[in-house]
Amino acid sequence: MSDEAAKTHEAISKLINALSDTDEFVRRRACEVLGTIGEKAATNEVINGLVYALGNSDAGVRWTACEALRRMPDKAATNEVLNGLFKALGDTDEL
Repeated sequence: MSDEAAKTHEAISKLINALSDTDEFVRRRACEVLGTIGEKAATNEVINGLVYALGNSDAGVRWTACEALRRMPDKAATNEVLNGLFKALGDTDEL
């Protein structure tokens, strides 16, 4: 693994951990950054973390998780992701 690839892997690992942070703004930002990285970040671990974020208590986190998954269409089109998105569609919380 090249030095750049190792740094990218480390950054993505930190973003995955940030999805569980106690601060909703940190969780939102982690979703945003993972979405910006897009398909390059679309590992099973990232997608599972974003699916978990779809059930977050903060509506903004749920929204940014949806947006992040939207930017990973090739790898995020799984039954688990679709079920999480369908559940999120029934969300009545306002942003």
